[in-house]
Amino acid sequence: MNKHTPGPWHAALGEKLITDVYAIGDNKQRVFIAECATQRDALLIAAAPAMYEALKAIVGQQPPNRWGYDSAGIALDDEWRAQARTALAQAEGR
Repeated sequence: MNKHTPGPWHAALGEKLITDVYAIGDNKQRVFIAECATQRDALLIAAAPAMYEALKAIVGQQPPNRWGYDSAGIALDDEWRAQARTALAQAEGR
């Protein structure tokens, strides 16, 4: 599977019925990502690259110690890590 278009992605919110999601390309031009029926869908899709990076960070953290905290003192249980791995697999087509 090819890599996704790098973020950040933006929702072109306005008065239109259909809302576009786009990225800014190397040439500073808009790169079309998606056309959405609602602004809420556009906002969710536009947040996808940031959510993807957050999930990768969760999965990549050190396993929790015996008290359930990682080295930064954040409590992330195995169920959360499993959910993050499942979401990443879906996003990556695995």
